[in-house]
Amino acid sequence: MEYAFSTLKVVAIVVFILLGGWAVAGTGFANFTNHGGFLPHGAWGLWEPSGATQRAFRSTVARLVIFYLLTLAIIVAVVPWRESGKTISPFVLE
Repeated sequence: MEYAFSTLKVVAIVVFILLGGWAVAGTGFANFTNHGGFLPHGAWGLWEPSGATQRAFRSTVARLVIFYLLTLAIIVAVVPWRESGKTISPFVLE
């Protein structure tokens, strides 16, 4: 089942690329230059997203910690901690 979904995802990406290429062939690359262009404030802005990167990193770490800790708390509440993980991971326990 996992192999089928992975194949479906790859096929969907290839179809997207082909349809996008077909659309660009019909309309051209005008969106790269319209309304100030792709980088209206110059290429330097592409290399210095320091504030946004720091906020994104912090929020990602916070979410991972929260979700990981909440998941572990739920597993410990449902599965006795002395029995957890002896034979199979509690994340895939049926």
